[in-house]
Amino acid sequence: MQTRAKSSANIAGSGLRPLKVTKVEDLDINFEQFKELQQKDKTMAKYWEIAKENNEGDRMKAQFIVEWELLYKIYRAGPDSDKVKQVASSLV
Repeated sequence: MQTRAKSSANIAGSGLRPLKVTKVEDLDINFEQFKELQQKDKTMAKYWEIAKENNEGDRMKAQFIVEWELLYKIYRAGPDSDKVKQVASSLV
């Protein structure tokens, strides 16, 4: 049994096609470069300090932590929602 999409792909003879992905040159950096950019960013200095203090108050919506020498934001939308961990970055 084949689906219509699979049978039409077989008819066309193309089979599976690779996913087209747009490459963004500004985002083509490695771990070390990203770490250096994150640590040198003056707009994030306040969040580095918060992470060093490591305040884990339940009333805070956002917490900041340092793992693998990178700054992360841990966010919880509400008291019953799951925590979301995001790599912190500025909008510059």
